[in-house]
Amino acid sequence: MDTTLTTWIKKNAYPNGQIKTAARYQGKSLHGVAVGYFASGGVRFVEHFKKGKLHGNCRHWYENREPHCKGNYVEGRREGFWQWWHSNGKPSNCAVFRKGQKNGWGASFHENGITSGIIHWVDNQADGIAVGWFDNGELEYVSNYKEGVLHGFSLEQDSHGRVVSYNIYENGRLVLGSVPNALEVEKLIKTAIRGVRSNLQISLVQFGRSKLRSRSAA
Repeated sequence: MDTTLTTWIKKNAYPNGQIKTAARYQGKSLHGVAVGYFASGGVRFVEHFKKGKLHGNCRHWYENREPHCKGNYVEGRREGFWQWWHSNGKPSNCAVFRKGQKNGWGASFHENGITSGIIHWVDNQADGIAVGWFDNGELEYVSNYKEGVLHGFSLEQDSHGRVVSYNIYENGRLVLGSVPNALEVEKLIKTAIRGVRSNLQISLVQFGRSKLRSRSAA
């Protein structure tokens, strides 16, 4: 009998007898839904496969039943909008994927809900402006990237809002380091925040959050 098209379910278990994974196969390849469990019995993940490759919706959870990540695969590669959460249920990261690579705006968040950063990606490389915040909401850095390396101005502050460094880069190489005056810093920050605010707001809306939580972007 030809078994290459036979659909069957394979299971394995923890020592306590709790099912660890249950997955559908077609022949020797994963094909269909696969479900993973914690030893305590809670669902750990639900994934979908097509001819051995991840394909379709994917969801993972923490053992405390809070969501861990959610997204979609196409032929084994991440595709579209992906979300991650901290174990306390608050958002951790979000990013847009095309053919398995980050493309477009992505955001990250501290465990207390404060936005920790936003960055623009092109084929998994930072490209464009990146802004980061401390968990108290104070601006931490504003940097510019080109094809994965620093290119343009890069400003860093401490958690009290004091400027630590201001540098100019060209294709990853430092060409100028100085501390600008307060008015110049304020202008740079406002320009940078305007450049990312709408994109960060889009990410927050997709994540089900209504507003930006960082002092510097107010």
